Amino acid sequence: MFPFVEVGIFTVVYMIISLLATKVVLKMPNNAASTVPLNRSFDHKNYAQHHVSFVHSIVSLLLGVIKLYAYGLSHSMANDNYTIIVVAHTFGYCIADTIFVEIFRTANWLTRFHHLFVLIVCPASIMDSHGCSVAISSIILAEITNPNMITRIFFKYLFLTESTGASINEWVFATTFVVTRGIIGTVFSYSIYFLPNGTLFLKGLNSFFIFLSSFWISQITILAGEKIKSTTKTIPTLLLPLVVASDKLKTSLVAKTIFHGMFLMIVFIIPVLQTQLPSQKYIGGQQSNINPH
Repeated sequence: MFPFVEVGIFTVVYMIISLLATKVVLKMPNNAASTVPLNRSFDHKNYAQHHVSFVHSIVSLLLGVIKLYAYGLSHSMANDNYTIIVVAHTFGYCIADTIFVEIFRTANWLTRFHHLFVLIVCPASIMDSHGCSVAISSIILAEITNPNMITRIFFKYLFLTESTGASINEWVFATTFVVTRGIIGTVFSYSIYFLPNGTLFLKGLNSFFIFLSSFWISQITILAGEKIKSTTKTIPTLLLPLVVASDKLKTSLVAKTIFHGMFLMIVFIIPVLQTQLPSQKYIGGQQSNINPH
C-alpha cells in the first residue's frame, strides 16, 4: 500500500518549516551579497530555503545511518515500514520544496530537473517491492555532501568566500563529493545490477543519478586545478596530475567526452551487458524463463 498519509505529513511539515523560515525565523543579513541585482526578496527566500534544505539533509542522513546500523548494506531486502518511511520523508520534502520554489519563483532549470528526478525515483522505489533499500543508499550518497554545498552558498552571501573557513569547506566538499559519488557511488551503481530483485528501470534511474555526478566531478576538478594554480607559485609534483586534468577538462572536448563516457560505461553499459544480455536473467525484477538456446 502506498504511504499517502506519511508522504502528506512530511509535505505539510516541510511546508510549515519553509514558511516559518521565510516569514518569521530567518532574516538574511543586511550586508549580504545579492545574487540577483536589486532583488532582496528573491535572495531572502533563497537564503531561508537553503536552511530548510540543510535540515532535510541532516535528517535524511540520520535516517539513512539508522537503516545501515539496523540492516547493514544489504540492497536485496524487501521494503518494510521503516525503509518506506525514509523514502517517504525525502518524497514529502521534495513535494514541499517544489511547491515553495514555484510559488516564490526561486527555481531555475537545474532545480526543476532535480525535483522532477526525485519525484520519479521516490514513488518508483516505494512501489518496487525491493526498491527502498537501494533508494536509501542513493539518498545517503546525495545528501552527505549537501551540508558543505549549502555552507558554500552561505559563505558567498556573507562575502566570506576568501576566508579560511570557506577554503576548508571547499576542500572538504570537493574531497567528499569525489569519494562518495565518484568512487563509492560508482561501485554502488555497478553492483545493483547483479541484484536478483528490482526492476531494470529503477536500477537505471540510480545509475543515471551517479552518471550525473560525473559532470559535477569534472567541474570540481576544473575549479580545484584553477585554485591550485592561483595560490601556489610552484605546483607540487603530487598535485600536477590534478592540474593537468583540470586544464584538459576545461579546454578539450575530447577529454570531456572520454571522462563522461568512462563513467557511463562503468555505471550503466557494462553492468547492463553483463546482467541483461547474455542470458536475459533479470528482466523487470523477475527471473526470466526464456531459454536463449
